[in-house]
Amino acid sequence: MSLNLQTFRDEVRATTGMDEIDLPDTILDRFLNIAWWELADKVAFKEKEATVDANTVAGTQSYSISGLSSDINSLVSVFIKVEDEWTPVDKRDYDQILDGQNDNVYARGTPDKYSSYGGSIYFSPIPDKAYPFRITYLRTLADIAVAGVNVPQVWDEYIILGATSRVFRRKGDYQRSAAVRNERNELTLTAQTVKARETVDYRMVGVRPLRQRYP
Repeated sequence: MSLNLQTFRDEVRATTGMDEIDLPDTILDRFLNIAWWELADKVAFKEKEATVDANTVAGTQSYSISGLSSDINSLVSVFIKVEDEWTPVDKRDYDQILDGQNDNVYARGTPDKYSSYGGSIYFSPIPDKAYPFRITYLRTLADIAVAGVNVPQVWDEYIILGATSRVFRRKGDYQRSAAVRNERNELTLTAQTVKARETVDYRMVGVRPLRQRYP
């Protein structure tokens, strides 16, 4: 379970020797969130993975990505459902989609290519009817809540050290800022995400070596 927001604040203030007057919550929370944003950007947290379902509209090629979900950071894959089977849609550059576009109503069909451009997702060919489609994506994780962050608690120290380094830098103490930043960076060399731990090869677990049978 993650540390709560107040504990994050207390730890940074204790390390920097500052109190609520020297380091108000508004400023400290900004540094904590900047440290958290940096961590979330650099680490492939399983918590960033998400899916959203929608439907195409006959004759409509593009769909607003933010309209599908407000927390989409980047698209990973797209699947379309045809006759109860989910089929992957190939990703293409927007220029390729544009070059192959045919606005003729008779050229519409089941989309088999897509591209993301200008905040929208474009399908090709233009759908001839409503098709369910599913997007897997990486989402933007929310700012630090009162209860903390929704990632493994081993990363709490990374956030604390990241904020502490920034507080020292703001005070003009660049030597301490660099020392704390180096300590924080060392954590990334040893910490593992849940996703990484779940990919450990367990194929040999429970396998017993074969022994020669007695005659």
